[in-house]
Amino acid sequence: SHWNFNETGNRCGVGILWSNRIRLIEKLKVNDHEWQAAWKGRIALAKVGWDETVFLVFGIYAPAVATERIGFFRAVAELLDPIVTSQQSEILVMGDFNCASDPSTDRYPPRMLLDVGSEELSELLGRCGLKDAWPTHSDGSSSGFTFVRQGRASRIDRIMATSCLSANLRDTRVLPYADS
Repeated sequence: SHWNFNETGNRCGVGILWSNRIRLIEKLKVNDHEWQAAWKGRIALAKVGWDETVFLVFGIYAPAVATERIGFFRAVAELLDPIVTSQQSEILVMGDFNCASDPSTDRYPPRMLLDVGSEELSELLGRCGLKDAWPTHSDGSSSGFTFVRQGRASRIDRIMATSCLSANLRDTRVLPYADS
């Protein structure tokens, strides 16, 4: 496992848990001090291996404050861009995006109004070649909604993968964690 918390007492932190079949190669840190100061506790990075495949895992916790979310998605895209361009490894980005990328399918009741940050999230996915793994690899037994409150539901927690990695996934699940 790998955890990253904001020591200032803000309610943000992210963790990545994996099976014992996956081996940790390296816990990574963002070396950009400005980036760290702005987004501390919102991303955890690890290089892991499974059989012969090496991939980077990015656990993220996007801001709940809409205006902060826009800047966060742009910053994550800039962070991922050189990694994607260099094609060093497959990438898995997962966590709480605090935003529905398509409110017509990711919200109940569906709505046509875009969430603040959804355009930046879509740009991040396109720019980095990431695919939403749930629609392709879920067993169809659930709606995929991960946040439910007072008759409303949304799919704001997700797993995104580069195309090659996504094609090799067999199943994806977002499981509840009691302390979040």
